[in-house]
Order: sequence, then structure tokens, then C-alpha cells
Amino acid sequence: MFPLRSERTRIIPLTLEQIYVLKTGRNDLDKLMGLSLSDFKLNFDDSLMQEFDDALEHYVIPGITAHPEDFCWYTHWIIVDETSKLNIGGIGISGLPDENGQVLLGYYIDGKFEGKGYMTEALAVFLKWIFLNPDVKLVVADTLEDGYGSQKVLKKNGFVFAGPSDEGLRWQKLR
Repeated sequence: MFPLRSERTRIIPLTLEQIYVLKTGRNDLDKLMGLSLSDFKLNFDDSLMQEFDDALEHYVIPGITAHPEDFCWYTHWIIVDETSKLNIGGIGISGLPDENGQVLLGYYIDGKFEGKGYMTEALAVFLKWIFLNPDVKLVVADTLEDGYGSQKVLKKNGFVFAGPSDEGLRWQKLR
């Protein structure tokens, strides 16, 4: 079942060991996984990457450690372009569904791959995997208010606007 695959991408859940390598540097992880090295650049504020680093330390690592049999629900997944063998983005969720059947989704993509359908394609496959769990009733995602590209990705994958959130705007997809 893993990695997940779309027409152009592989979506790979990182093991705890791979998460520790990612913390030392993105290129270190790419080398370990036999991927091509890139000059990965995001088209958003650096504070969001600090938030990502904090999530690895305070959520992903403890989640994987506490739930090794369900690590895929807590880990960071990388998105690899099959043609170039580049790590072009990442995706993940908040863990197993809560008591209401909800999970929170987050993702990002290298700026050079924005607007080319890669994230829409990867998210579609990832959502199919999420909804294999019968306890998942709702997937939510937050975007920045001016995150029009991300909003478009969510809409193409069946999300609807749900209202404001601490992060900006909340989107949801029901089973």
C-alpha cells in the first residue's frame, strides 16, 4: 500500500529515523532516500517553516513514538515527482480521527511546482487513503486568506469553505 502513488507522484510516509534525518536537513533526507537534490523554495513566509519544524519536534516525533503501529497517521509524508526524482513537497494529518471523526490536513509544495496540478493530484490520492479509515467523517484544512492556490487545490478535491480559523480560512470535506 505504501508509498501512495498518483500519475506523477509518490507520496511516502517517513519513518521516525527519516524524520530525525529531515531535522538535520532536507538534502540529508533526499540523499538517504536516493532522491535527486534540489534547491527547494517555498513561496510563503519563513515563519510557516518554523511552524513546520516545531510540529516535527512537538507533534510528529511524539505521535510516531506513542503510536508506532499507526505512525502513518502522525508522520510527515514527502511528495516525490516520479520523473525528476525530486522531493517537491509534503503532506500530513493530525493523527487518527478524533471522537468526532475529524482529522486536520496540512501540505506544502516547492514554488517551482505550484500551479501545475501536482498538489491537487497528490492530495486526491492522500484523501482516498484517509477515507479508507471508516472512522474518518471529516477532513479539515486551513489556508491563509490570500492562499488562493491552496484554496483552489482544496476546491478541486471537493472541499468547501467552512468559515474563518486561527490560521485564516477553514475548509472541509465530508465523507
